[in-house]
Amino acid sequence: MKTITVYKCDYCGKIRRTLKGIVNHEVQCYKNPDSLNCYLCENAEIDTVYSYDGYDTGRNGPCCQYNEEEINENIASRCDKYINCHKTIYERLRNEVEAKYE
Repeated sequence: MKTITVYKCDYCGKIRRTLKGIVNHEVQCYKNPDSLNCYLCENAEIDTVYSYDGYDTGRNGPCCQYNEEEINENIASRCDKYINCHKTIYERLRNEVEAKYE
């Protein structure tokens, strides 16, 4: 039998095998109040997703209103338009829908 060491996120409980892995995760973790994550950006919105050649894919998804592209990688740490609003785009949409029906 071997003993292994794992590292656990202080915010969400996710586990990683390496210290570097968990440090990288915690910087982007949705539950970290100081997170740098595109999904937590005030400029994220749900919009029509376009293919790289400019055609409508027929689906909606998380998009950045500044670079007008689908959010498929986290670039928040190097984006000068990033504004952390501490709620994911999906939490904000859920709150808007719930407010309509109250």
